[in-house]
Amino acid sequence: MPPATYSLDQVAAAFAKAAVVGVWKRTAVLDQWRKLIEPLPNGLKSVAMQLIGQFAHVPSQQVVAEFLQSNRMFQQAYAKNLVMRRVGWCDHQIVDAALAPKSRHVRNWDLPELTSPTDLASLLDCPENLLWQLADHRRCYWLRQSHYRLRMSRKRSGGLRLIEAPKPKLKTVQRRIWKRIIRWIPAHQAAHGFQPRRSIRSNAALHTGQSVVIRMDLQNFFASVSGARIAAIFRTAGYPESVALLLARLCTSKVSRFVWQMLCDENQAADLHGLVDQVSVWHLPQGAPTSPALANLAAFRLDRRLTGLAASMSSRYSRYADDLIFSGPTDLAKRSQAFVAKVTEIMVEEGFLPNTRKTRIMRPSVRQSVCGLTVNQKVNSNRADFKQLQAILHNCVTLGPAGQNRANVADFRAHLAGRIQFQRFIHPQRAAKLEAMFVRIKWP
Repeated sequence: MPPATYSLDQVAAAFAKAAVVGVWKRTAVLDQWRKLIEPLPNGLKSVAMQLIGQFAHVPSQQVVAEFLQSNRMFQQAYAKNLVMRRVGWCDHQIVDAALAPKSRHVRNWDLPELTSPTDLASLLDCPENLLWQLADHRRCYWLRQSHYRLRMSRKRSGGLRLIEAPKPKLKTVQRRIWKRIIRWIPAHQAAHGFQPRRSIRSNAALHTGQSVVIRMDLQNFFASVSGARIAAIFRTAGYPESVALLLARLCTSKVSRFVWQMLCDENQAADLHGLVDQVSVWHLPQGAPTSPALANLAAFRLDRRLTGLAASMSSRYSRYADDLIFSGPTDLAKRSQAFVAKVTEIMVEEGFLPNTRKTRIMRPSVRQSVCGLTVNQKVNSNRADFKQLQAILHNCVTLGPAGQNRANVADFRAHLAGRIQFQRFIHPQRAAKLEAMFVRIKWP
């Protein structure tokens, strides 16, 4: 049985948990609070405005709880409104869930029990003081002292991406965090990237033979996942605030604007303006072993909502990393523009931004491409890509590889081997011909 009344700190904890769940704006916070109590007591709308004004980005649940406990208007609302204190609260189970160590679904996950940073250090076989050093983001202001090696990498599409590769000590700790904690937290079934027994082929196979295939892209997927969202994932897993925050710090990064000036010139920085803003705060680093799985978990609500949206139109949805794929019957094809607009709206509500330049609406009259695979009739590789790779290998054999690296790839040999491996995954017989050519290349 729930208690007859709730204390101020208990009520603040429940409201804090509700506030950090959705998009960080006043209307969204109020919508979450209305799930706790309707109508809202006088003054809480002003409290929400003060909360958003105080914090530019989503703070931790503990920080919000402390803010509410010390806020005079929240205290007055608690003192004057008996409904906020009694079991008559419209959904007291939500309050109890905010105070409970673990919810029912979390108890089904095979997660280790951790009650303090000391327990975490023991689990990771790492001294606790070293964990705190590795979690210290103040080092982001000095490139040499940073726990990450930073470099700019050119995308196949021509743009730039920031690679943040953890240094050996942090990388070892992150691998243990993934192996012993993160991999036991289930992602949404729509996620096909970085998931066991799933691949680009399983992702593509879901969309074969459809009247329309819609492909959309999330902009700066990893960088758009905030540290506060990562901390919320670990809190959802049942860990106390101290453990959740330490785990989040170990799995996230910051890049100061001073470091940006050393990484790229003014023109590049202007092109990457949005990314600069995202990585200058607590975010998922692209290059850390924990980031792919955490990005999937951060997109759980997005996947759930888009799965429901697709199902409402008898359509299918899947996601491979930052690629969102929808496919369906003629009705989806007729309403594709409105559908894309709705998907975009949901993306923004869930804290992501669309890369509109990569949105494609593909009908059967054109090549329907999903992660580089053709899905018009069955899953198949792009024949043009195969022919191009075959021509490059032929030239490497006859003329030598030196003049064939026209894209200036850093490791051309590994690049070709990777492309052959991709073909082997889809068409083993085709790949055998390419492999026979590859072994004949005389490398310098």
